[in-house]
Amino acid sequence: MIDIFEVFEQPLLSEVFLELRFPIRLKIPDYIKDFQEKVIKEFPNLKEEYLTRFTIFSEEASPMPTEKVWEFSNPEINALCRVLKNRFSIISNEYKSWKAYNSKKGFRDVLEFTLEKFLETYSIKKFDRIGLRYINKIEMKEKSSDWLKKLFIPIFNLEKYPIEDLNENIVRLRVIKEDQIDIVIQSTFFTEDKKDYYILDFDAYLTEIEDINLMSKADQLHEVILKEFHSLITDDCRKMMRGETKNEKRK
Repeated sequence: MIDIFEVFEQPLLSEVFLELRFPIRLKIPDYIKDFQEKVIKEFPNLKEEYLTRFTIFSEEASPMPTEKVWEFSNPEINALCRVLKNRFSIISNEYKSWKAYNSKKGFRDVLEFTLEKFLETYSIKKFDRIGLRYINKIEMKEKSSDWLKKLFIPIFNLEKYPIEDLNENIVRLRVIKEDQIDIVIQSTFFTEDKKDYYILDFDAYLTEIEDINLMSKADQLHEVILKEFHSLITDDCRKMMRGETKNEKRK
């Protein structure tokens, strides 16, 4: 029986992103310094930036109004907390586990602490959306259908469209799961620094959430993504993430 909550020593995740959306709060800039003091041990660095959104009109890209973003970071754990007037997010590029593991904090621990301090600073009772996204990035030892089938359950017809014949491949599915959770599943191949990679991307979300339910809803999204992830990987992939493949080669 597959344990979807197993913590792997060599996970495939390259980025974990949790985002909350809420109606615009114009007072957020006034209390950023109070929020900073509450989270400074977890996120010691602060950077203020402006995000510019672009939209396409005819043949030209025109800039939309800029948005100010406050980015709190912790280089030691490769994590960020971003705050905008209508969004709060936690991003990790060094994900190991959802909960504490081997005396190290999990993503959920950092999220719970930071969100608690955020809600202490800003009274927001209802959120428009909570989304959790897991992006898995795997270097392909060979760009072939055999390599993919050894580690993953393809979400497109490999027999009809073998990888060796593909110049481009992007697959995107949107599925409604239990408790009205929407999940977007995407896969693609791309080349970076002369290396080929396979991306398996899960983005689960819920809408209209009360503040007291945020962490329980985050747990639900996490579990739904885990189920989908394990349904799309093979036992050989699990062995690889456990580090068992290298041990077998040494023997």
